[in-house]
Amino acid sequence: MTEITRSNGYVVNGGHIVGGGHSGLTQQLDEIVKRQAEWLREQFPDYAVQIRFNSDRKSGGAFIESSHTLDGVVYIKLGASLRCSKSKEDVSKFNRGELSLDEYLKRFEHRMREYDYISYDVGINAVCTINTCGEDADSFDMIWKDFNTYEEAIEYIKEHVKSCMLIPTNPIM
Repeated sequence: MTEITRSNGYVVNGGHIVGGGHSGLTQQLDEIVKRQAEWLREQFPDYAVQIRFNSDRKSGGAFIESSHTLDGVVYIKLGASLRCSKSKEDVSKFNRGELSLDEYLKRFEHRMREYDYISYDVGINAVCTINTCGEDADSFDMIWKDFNTYEEAIEYIKEHVKSCMLIPTNPIM
């Protein structure tokens, strides 16, 4: 089985580092993402799995990336994010015109430190999917889905990823 690594981030234009969170902002978030990485490694043992967190460390995920497949690039992400339910309410109020932009921005700044739930997400390159969800792909051939539970995210991957087409990047010998 391949190892699970943690990303230190990537340098982009202007010398900024993105994805340099290295660990989750909370121990709970970090543990969830570690569990996601272990699950991906169990399902796809021939692929390297990397843990990445955004620089603010509020969201991250476990990733499989490879350019070695029969049909193109393999990209599978299983992620988790710290969220604030009041923030969700604020967005709805703003969209309905019940909050001014100034009030929304004040609340947003305050809400960035109030976490009361974790959301889950999946990102899959369309070449990895069974045809049932290909119509959902964006302009980069990526399918992005949000879930309320870890189990829902896992089930989506189980139902939609074509594991039989994958060619290992680091074959086990």
